[in-house]
Amino acid sequence: MKYFQFAIASIVDANTGYGLAQGGGADYRAQELRSRAIRSQSVHGLLGAIGERVRDTVAAYREKLHQRREIDELAQLSDYYLDDIGLTRGDITAVRLGQSSLEQLNADRRTRLAAAPLDYLETQRVDTRAANADAVNEAAYAEAKCA
Repeated sequence: MKYFQFAIASIVDANTGYGLAQGGGADYRAQELRSRAIRSQSVHGLLGAIGERVRDTVAAYREKLHQRREIDELAQLSDYYLDDIGLTRGDITAVRLGQSSLEQLNADRRTRLAAAPLDYLETQRVDTRAANADAVNEAAYAEAKCA
């Protein structure tokens, strides 16, 4: 095994230009130490590359999991709340299928809000609904208070 490792180190040395012939003689102990250093560097580089790949994969998985949780939270909202934030169920489905992303939907929503003038009729409808709800609540409160 020792000779095999020495042979590999010699091949590496020959490829890098640091062969045995440059040492002026065959100092096998020095060459063996040198081959160990070369192997150590190679293994260290390989393990570093593998570790980096694993870290990147885990980070990507965590990000995907985080996005999946956000999509599930959006899917649990009622249509009223989705409409309020400018989304539809179709947008959520598009994100789930990978046809769009949450960042892209946010950018589109901001663009639509910036470009669209304030809809006064819709604002009046909301004010009317709020006034009706307040009237119902006041009547219910007055009835409960008298009872």
